[in-house]
Amino acid sequence: QLHKNLVVSWAQFYMELLPGRNFTFWEWFYEITELLHDAGSKPSLHLRQLWNQNYIRGFISKDTVRDLLLSSNEPGTFLIRFADSEKGAISLSWLCNLGGHNGLEVFHLKPFSSKDLQTRSLADRVRDLHDLTYLYPNIPKDHVFGQLYSNKESFMTTNNDGYIKTELRTDIPLVRSALAESQASNFDPSILDEVLDMLSRDEEDMMTGFGAAEPDFG
Repeated sequence: QLHKNLVVSWAQFYMELLPGRNFTFWEWFYEITELLHDAGSKPSLHLRQLWNQNYIRGFISKDTVRDLLLSSNEPGTFLIRFADSEKGAISLSWLCNLGGHNGLEVFHLKPFSSKDLQTRSLADRVRDLHDLTYLYPNIPKDHVFGQLYSNKESFMTTNNDGYIKTELRTDIPLVRSALAESQASNFDPSILDEVLDMLSRDEEDMMTGFGAAEPDFG
């Protein structure tokens, strides 16, 4: 209801650069449709399938993501959204328990482009990240992505040339290091504060200043 009567001009929609960005709203929106169309991607990114099954939350602001994930009160719960800082990219936001006085925090991973997802699929990236357990609101991630995981057995054999195959993995060293430090007996709580400060430094939302108020697509 808040944005029901707002008007977006043709110039704002198609011509003017979004605040703090080097692209227009139309360019941003078009690249999302291309990402979901999955045309010519080999292997398939399966994003259209996930979108049709309502597993990609998509058009949703960071503030709304934070509210939803905190309301779940379940560490490891995550959302899939369209990145607002890049064209044609997907971002994962998840609820993390850093322990101590910091409690629960919501973090946003650097967006994955189509090229990133061709290198390693979204499903395999989600499988790699053990801290991600439930797709919001409470769907086990294996239920959502299980059939899309790559076959691990294919990496247990050698090629015809005798070489052993390797595999890329997704990791979040900064958070993993902070969690390990928090379990140490001589842990300094200020370390987590520094990590939180680094992870919370994000560019302002792409819609700030776009019209009379910030549209929330969620």
